[in-house]
Amino acid sequence: MRSSGDAGATIIRDASGVRLVLDDGRSVNILTESRLAALARLVRHLAGDPEPPRWLAIEGNPRGSFAAGADLERLARLDPLAALDLSRAGERLMTVLEQAPFPVGCLVDGHAVGGGFDLALSCDLLVATRRSWFAHPGIGRGFFTGWGGTDSVPFAARGMTGARALLAASRLDAADMLRAGLLGGLAPDAAAGRATLRRGLAALGDWSAASRAAWRRARRPGAPRALLSALARVDTPRPRC
Repeated sequence: MRSSGDAGATIIRDASGVRLVLDDGRSVNILTESRLAALARLVRHLAGDPEPPRWLAIEGNPRGSFAAGADLERLARLDPLAALDLSRAGERLMTVLEQAPFPVGCLVDGHAVGGGFDLALSCDLLVATRRSWFAHPGIGRGFFTGWGGTDSVPFAARGMTGARALLAASRLDAADMLRAGLLGGLAPDAAAGRATLRRGLAALGDWSAASRAAWRRARRPGAPRALLSALARVDTPRPRC
């Protein structure tokens, strides 16, 4: 176990994978520009390790905060160029996770709000506990997500659920997310959720890199028909985030 100060995270290794626990000591996990960059560097470091992990699991703090995106007070003070820099920092982290050479999952036990919701959607597998909830409240405050959340909702959940989350600023509870096909598992508590996530990531870790890449890309909007055909030739897990 070791702590990564700039990322506000603790790295916990086991025999096959890595758990990344987001916790900077505060009640709510805020994803500042510097923290986003540090997390991206950390994932790149894991990917470039001579013996990379078979999977990466991201979870929030034990106080019920997976992540709450950017600091709203700071957002209100940003000029256009600074806002663009923050948006690009978030997009870079999401891209690093979506292109990681190992499967990436997250466990939400509490809230995933704003950019924290984007972070959860960027993972291959999303597991939540029954007390969890998700929201993109920014649209109700006059700004839209800039971290790729609108492009991360898979085909299975487009339509009314995606509109509620991303266009109407509605709060979705874990049951809503499960019905929409956004969850790969719903657990009664964090311990059970952690076990469910680990099983799912271990299964994804057994896939070939080509199969995993086809599955990732086919779930995104605008997927070429050739990718969908390639996906049809591999066994896929249940829809997730």
